[in-house]
Amino acid sequence: MARYGRNADESERAMNNRDLEIRRLVRRELRWDPQVAASEVRVDVDAGIVILTGTVNSWANYSAAQEAAYRVRGVLDVANDLDVRAVPCPEPSDAKVARVRQVVLSRDAIPGVAGDRAVLEASS
Repeated sequence: MARYGRNADESERAMNNRDLEIRRLVRRELRWDPQVAASEVRVDVDAGIVILTGTVNSWANYSAAQEAAYRVRGVLDVANDLDVRAVPCPEPSDAKVARVRQVVLSRDAIPGVAGDRAVLEASS
């Protein structure tokens, strides 16, 4: 909707000030939330609608950023345009898998089983 005249300028200035305040509060909320790396999230506001852009490590961080923005008073909606790029996890070597397997099997040892052989006892 186009606004005209002196009141239009005042109205637009007030809208920009409101958006700037919402932006400041959303950024503060993102910094407060431990699930969100606030430095990786860009916040823009247009007429009370928050636009989140940037990259996060997980879907949990994606949701947490959106929820943080919604917690701010004056936010009408959130456009969550964050990209999710999971941090690659190194795959364990075969030797490490074998060591872990031996540790787990030794802790879960069944009485009467020695290694990979069962020890049978006959009773009368």
